[in-house]
Amino acid sequence: MLGKGAGLAAMDILAARVGTSPDERAMAALAFARKLVANQGRVSPDDVAEAQAAALDDAEIVEIIAAVAINLFTNYLNLAADTDVDFPPVAKLAGAA
Repeated sequence: MLGKGAGLAAMDILAARVGTSPDERAMAALAFARKLVANQGRVSPDDVAEAQAAALDDAEIVEIIAAVAINLFTNYLNLAADTDVDFPPVAKLAGAA
């Protein structure tokens, strides 16, 4: 719903839902974010270097970390508070994280 509101095409929304992108820099950002989540924030110097090699600068890497942290915080808060979901349900995709 948010992607559609932001003007993203259905194909781009689907790609984002499964963590892919045709854009190399975006793909590097997604890969770094997934590593960050999978390792509970413990990324290696090699993970950071890989993101930098894909032309992500330090500020962008910090922004990715902040975005992941904010989303985790929001999810945890909504689970703890049993927040009513006001978005239409979306089916989980096979192979999605």
